[in-house]
Amino acid sequence: MRFAIACCLLLVTSSLPAKAAPVTRDISFQLDQAREGYLASLPRPISAHDWDARFRSARWFWEAQPSDSLRKYEKIVQEVAKTAQAPDPGDPYFRRKAIWVRPYASDAIDLRVLEVLDRAQALGMTEVYLETFYHGQVSYLGSRTFPPRWPKLNVAKVYAREAHHRGMKLYAWVHALRWGEEQVQSGWAEGVANGYGDSPIQAEGRGSAFVSPSSPKVAEKLGALLEEISDTGYFDGIWLDYLRYPLAARSRPSQGDPRLYWGFAPSTRTAFRRKRPDLDTSEFRTFLNTGLAPNPDLRSRWMSAWRSFLAGELQDLVAVIREKVPPKVKLGLVFHPSSYLNEDDVRAQDALRWLPYFDEASPMCYAYDPDLDPVDASRLRATIDKELSSVEQFIAAMPGKKPELIAALAGEPQPGSPELTPPRRHWPLSAQVAYLKGRRVEGAFRSLGGVALFSYGWLWPASDASRRATDAPWSEAGRSIQTPQ
Repeated sequence: MRFAIACCLLLVTSSLPAKAAPVTRDISFQLDQAREGYLASLPRPISAHDWDARFRSARWFWEAQPSDSLRKYEKIVQEVAKTAQAPDPGDPYFRRKAIWVRPYASDAIDLRVLEVLDRAQALGMTEVYLETFYHGQVSYLGSRTFPPRWPKLNVAKVYAREAHHRGMKLYAWVHALRWGEEQVQSGWAEGVANGYGDSPIQAEGRGSAFVSPSSPKVAEKLGALLEEISDTGYFDGIWLDYLRYPLAARSRPSQGDPRLYWGFAPSTRTAFRRKRPDLDTSEFRTFLNTGLAPNPDLRSRWMSAWRSFLAGELQDLVAVIREKVPPKVKLGLVFHPSSYLNEDDVRAQDALRWLPYFDEASPMCYAYDPDLDPVDASRLRATIDKELSSVEQFIAAMPGKKPELIAALAGEPQPGSPELTPPRRHWPLSAQVAYLKGRRVEGAFRSLGGVALFSYGWLWPASDASRRATDAPWSEAGRSIQTPQ
């Protein structure tokens, strides 16, 4: 694991000024040792007093004569934090470096949050995007809208205190339209439906319960959730993910069929009749139910109208969301730029048209391949240049305030790491970041302000698995343990 950290440091070495030496393998090793020594000194379960001891002011910290183990650990943490936050006049392009993190109960119960943020900062990260609304559950306590993922554990607050203690920003990562299967099956929320009667699970796997953006109840609940997250005071911003429909079911044709789209929920059909009365005809209903049209030209126009309507339903929901999130909290959109390479993409995520509502945008650029970038003749082959160029061109034409781009890159354990298991799905992050920096020097991607690595679990799978192991027995073993309120 330590070697993985050292290898990952290639990402940030070129981004640090001469006076701020990069975090070395030795300092990472010292950080691991100091953290384990500090954790070993704490009683179990960890008390509210032990939590508070981490977050007092510096003056209190030294006047109280903390334990040697905490003093030693805190000193190294601050050294690493200064290095990660150091400005670099020679590399103004990547001011922000973030990592996507899925939290677990052990992050609070056993202070594994320290391990997560130690590794993130040693990698040079300045921001953490914390999965805060996942499968219809929230990672904090006191929600009026959705159930907590862990009763009695305020994991989001734990992350907020530790991240801000280190000078890191914390964003809430929200699965906007991907809720819990139980919520859909029980009728508590209206799920999406396609014309074949498939389940989103057939398209995206277990845990993929998508709700209908046309449902007034869904819009009300989602708006209340985001208002609530903003009011916690834990987060510097919110990232909206899964603001789309599911993929096409794997057992179906790949394109050109209106039944592949997830617009057959009752609320969606009602909205369609209200907004497109001109298409509320027996002929169009036959087209939706069978995929058959009188002629190719009419079929093309009907398909365009159907997809445009579904994308518009998402945009209407975005407008509702924007009203609920106060200006002090940055609102960001996570989206698939590859959607624009396929006019029949059933996700209907016309994200570029929604960018005026957002302060930040994170296109998921997972397609880097040095054999394809920067030029690939195939229109349907996604490349990082195609993806970012389409976004950049749209932003350049936008009037007024423009969102900042944070490119999401897919990461894996680095070469030489014992955690690296074949087959590799993506090129090394060091190669992806180096490519983006080179293109920036050439004048491309002027709106790009940083990168966000997806994800902690992909970079450190063994750490992720051991932290996740505490979630299964949580209902039996963990309910007597709670974090400070």
